[in-house]
Amino acid sequence: MDPHFIKRGDLLPSVVGTCEDANGPVSLEDAEEPTFKMRLPDSDEVVVSGEAEILQIGDGVEDGSKGRIRYVWSEGDTDVAGRYEAEFTVLIQSKPQTFPNRGFTPIHIGDDVSEVGS
Repeated sequence: MDPHFIKRGDLLPSVVGTCEDANGPVSLEDAEEPTFKMRLPDSDEVVVSGEAEILQIGDGVEDGSKGRIRYVWSEGDTDVAGRYEAEFTVLIQSKPQTFPNRGFTPIHIGDDVSEVGS
């Protein structure tokens, strides 16, 4: 999955990716319980964890058969600038599968211009 860039405190853009394996995009049409997790590199502590959503027809031009998935940021998720690694997990036929299945999705939360003396 491509790197995701966002500024500290922002909640848009959401993290959108394509779940793929060696054969290309994985159909998520019958997948369940999509989740998103994010941590600092070389850490076991998950700093963001939440429910993700599979993009289906009706959410623009997306289609669950094309493996598209999204995490919508919640308040507090992007409060700390830094470089993170993330992954999506879904249940396919009641079995967990994590994407990307090799490495992680890089998340870059950039610093913002803070007001001095406020």
